[in-house]
Amino acid sequence: MQIIKIPSAEELRSDFDAVQNAVSEASRLTGRAVALALRCGRSFRSVRECAAKGEDYREIIRRAIPEIPDVTIEKWIRTEERSGDLLSNPAALKQAFLSIGLLPESEPGEASDRENKPSWNYVTHLGRAERAIREQVRDFSALNHFERETLKKRLAPLVEIYEALNR
Repeated sequence: MQIIKIPSAEELRSDFDAVQNAVSEASRLTGRAVALALRCGRSFRSVRECAAKGEDYREIIRRAIPEIPDVTIEKWIRTEERSGDLLSNPAALKQAFLSIGLLPESEPGEASDRENKPSWNYVTHLGRAERAIREQVRDFSALNHFERETLKKRLAPLVEIYEALNR
């Protein structure tokens, strides 16, 4: 027979207070991370707006932050552009948390908000395809004629889908 030790009132209070303090600290740090990401996104957007015509603003940013992927630059700019919705729209806040890395993006096979809607799985794959193309081809003008034509041919079905959605 196993003897179960019942925690004292002091132990219960101590555990509860420790959790409350940790949650409070996490909330404070999360708020700070969001605020800093918004400020960074605003800076990235300023670089984009001030870049000379034909100049890749992401390249300007990468000169200062070589390790930053294009997808992060784009996500943080979009998060900053949508920041007005963060307090009134829980989905926008969740998207902000995802874009700055506070929440993990779900992978195929993992539970997600849309796990009962498998038709939405393609959105994840489209996002990955976009990131892969942008990471491989940082400057589209540097592609040779054959590479440009091949890429255009492969993207044509997606353009058709996009146009059909806009009709």
